[in-house]
Amino acid sequence: MALFDVVGARRVVAAELGATTERVVLLNESDWARPTRCTEWTIADLVSHMGLAALQQAEAFRRAITGDLEPPAFPGAPRMSRDALTEQLQRGAAELDDALGGVPPESLDVMVPLPFGVVPATVAIQIPVFESSIHGNDLAAAMGEDEPLASAVAAAFIEFAPGLLPMLAAGVWKEAVGDLPSPGLAYQLVGASGGIDIANHGVGWEIGAAIDDLPTCAISSDDATLALFLMGRVASSDPRLKISGTAPGAAENFKSWFPGP
Repeated sequence: MALFDVVGARRVVAAELGATTERVVLLNESDWARPTRCTEWTIADLVSHMGLAALQQAEAFRRAITGDLEPPAFPGAPRMSRDALTEQLQRGAAELDDALGGVPPESLDVMVPLPFGVVPATVAIQIPVFESSIHGNDLAAAMGEDEPLASAVAAAFIEFAPGLLPMLAAGVWKEAVGDLPSPGLAYQLVGASGGIDIANHGVGWEIGAAIDDLPTCAISSDDATLALFLMGRVASSDPRLKISGTAPGAAENFKSWFPGP
């Protein structure tokens, strides 16, 4: 299993948020206005989101331990001074580390009230791993640093993605179904640690469904690049991706079918 246990998740989150904080304290005034790969977000917006997300996730885990399943409020990414944003990120990292430390490793069936739903801790502990790692990678990219995701994080994300993709696709295919070739379309996503088959026979996207004779777009790469592609951080034109199959042109439309986050 590639997914993290609570000890491993806590370790990765602490390292990722620590590395992000080290970058943030070195930013100059003009750096905070740089654009990022997150649409319409500057570095200041990204750092604000990361700090607030960490604080919200910490509160969600604290509530889980007490049996309170009401999701904590998330106030968006308000404008704050660079010092306040840095302090918020540091506080979020400390509170999330403390909260993850309070999740009993033997009780991962406890339910956690995250914004998108109340989910078992086994699932919930993956979210701050991906949040801190991918947004940390967003910050590095905004500063011109081409860094891969950690291999363990990328492999875990590819294992996690089959549960995430249907949520991303919800409500999209009905509006765009006319763009599907007849009789439908399939994607085969292949990384070093595993793959994902996705098929649409005209009634919605199904993970692991039979591809049969559908037009198929195969997209393969190392785990880190494939994970960033799935998250919309790497374009289909990236030379690290190998595109093949009977419908290779569908690669550039993947994020239209599975938008965000």
